[in-house]
Amino acid sequence: MFRGEIYGYPHYLHLNFMMHAGVQYMWQDVMCKYWPWAKKRQETSAFIQATQDMKPALSVMHAKAHAWDCQVKWGGRYKEGAGTGTGEEMEQLFSYLSRLNSTTKNMSAAGRIDTITEHVFFWNSRKILTMAAQLCKRYKDVQNRIAEAEQEWNQFWETEGMEFRRTDIERWHEDIVKLAQGQCDIANGSDASEFFQVAQKIEGVRSLSGYTTTVNDTMAHLTGTSLLFSEATKHVSDEEKLLLRKAVLLQKFPSLTEEEIFERGQREVADCKQHSLQQEIEATCYSIEVRKVASGKEADSSKRRIKLRNKNIKERKKIEALLDVHRQVSELSSHPEYTCTVQQAEKRTFPWNSDGRMMEATTVLKKKAVDIEMLKKRLAEELPLIKKDMHNYLSYYMDVCDGIESDIEFLTRNYGKDGKLEMRRKGMVHARDQLIKGTIMFRKALKHEWDDLQLELDYYILSENVLTQREDAEEEDKTDENIESEYESEDDNADG
Repeated sequence: MFRGEIYGYPHYLHLNFMMHAGVQYMWQDVMCKYWPWAKKRQETSAFIQATQDMKPALSVMHAKAHAWDCQVKWGGRYKEGAGTGTGEEMEQLFSYLSRLNSTTKNMSAAGRIDTITEHVFFWNSRKILTMAAQLCKRYKDVQNRIAEAEQEWNQFWETEGMEFRRTDIERWHEDIVKLAQGQCDIANGSDASEFFQVAQKIEGVRSLSGYTTTVNDTMAHLTGTSLLFSEATKHVSDEEKLLLRKAVLLQKFPSLTEEEIFERGQREVADCKQHSLQQEIEATCYSIEVRKVASGKEADSSKRRIKLRNKNIKERKKIEALLDVHRQVSELSSHPEYTCTVQQAEKRTFPWNSDGRMMEATTVLKKKAVDIEMLKKRLAEELPLIKKDMHNYLSYYMDVCDGIESDIEFLTRNYGKDGKLEMRRKGMVHARDQLIKGTIMFRKALKHEWDDLQLELDYYILSENVLTQREDAEEEDKTDENIESEYESEDDNADG
C-alpha cells in the first residue's frame, strides 16, 4: 500500500484488453506518468499503433490534486470528444466493497472470497437491472448541467470578463495550453533575439572545442564519456553554420554595432521569459487557491485533505523557486521593477498586473474562462454519447431476444421439454422485460428526439399494446406509492 500506483496493472489491461477492444480514451489516476512510460515500451508494432490511436486522459477527481499544467495537458476536461466521463467509475465499486472490511477481515480465506464474490455479483446484477433508469437520469442531469454552465458562462462575462471580448476565448485557450506545455515564443522570433541566441551558441561551441581537441575517441571510450564526446563533436561541427547565420543577421542592422544588437536581443528574450514566468506563477497560485477550496468543500475524508495540503506545500516551494528565477531574469528585462515577493504571490497581488499599461487578461482570468468553456464543450458532447448508449442498450437486447428465440425453436424441435429450454425461456422473459423497460424510459426521456435512435423495433417482441399496458401499470404503481406516502405523513402528523 506504500508503493503508490503500479504501471504493470494498467499496462496489462492496455496491452491485452483495451488495445483489442478499440477503446478511444484510457483513463488513469497517474496518466501523466504512465503514458510517457508506455510510449517508451514499444513492445510490438500493434502496441505502438495503440498508443497513437488511443487518447490518454487523467481522472477528473484525481486531477484536482495534480499541478495545474498537468490538468491542462492530461485532464479529461481538456480532451476533445471525452464528454463528461470522470474516469472514476471503479471508485464507485471500491467504495461499495469497502464496507466489507469490518467483517471479512475476521473470516477465513474461503469465506472472504465467497463474500466478496457475492457482493460483486450483486453489484453487476443491480447495474444491469437499473441501466435504463441510470441512462435516463444521466441524460436529464446533463441537460440541467448544460443550463447551469451556460448561466455561469454569461455571469463570468458580465462580471470578471466584461472588459474583454468573448471571441478571445480561443486565443486564451492556446495561451493556457502553450504555458502548460512550457512553450514560449522567444520574442516572436525577431532577428535581434535570434542573433542573441546564435551568439550564445557560438560561445558555447568555442568552449567545447577545447575539450574535443584535447580528448580523442579512444580516450572517451576509456573514461566512459563517449556519449559526451560525440555530442560535443557534433556541436563543434556546427560552428561554421552558426558563424554564417550570425553574419547574415548582422547585415539586417547596418546602423547598430554587434554589442547593441546583442543587448537588444538579450532584452527581448528576457522580456519573453519574464512574461512566461509571470503566467506560470499566477497559474500555480490559482491552483493552490482552488485546492484550498476543494479541501474544505469536496474532500470528504482526512486522507483526501492531507493529500491536497501536501500538494499545496510542494506548490509553494515551486513558487519560491519560480520567483527566484523571475527576479534574476527581470534584471535583464525592460521591466526590472516587476519583482514579486512570496507574500505578494500568496495574496495574488502581482506588481505586473497593477501596471495600468498592461491591458492583457491575467492568466487566472484566462484559466477560469477556459475551464468553463471546456466544461460546456464536454457537456455538449455527452448528450450524443448517452443517446448512443441508449441505442446500444436496445440493440443488444433485440439481438439477445433473436438469439434466444432461435435457440428455443431448435431445442423444442429436437429435445422437447428440457432444462436448457426452461433456462432459455427464463432468459427470454428477462431480455424482453429489459427491452420493454428501456423503450418506455427512453421514450419519456428523449420525447421528440426518440426518432434519432433510428431503431426498427420488432413488434413481435414489443407490441404497442404491451408498451401501453406497461406504462399504465407503472403510472398506477407511482400513484399507489404517492397515496401510501401521504397516509404515512398524515399518521406521523397525527402522532405528533
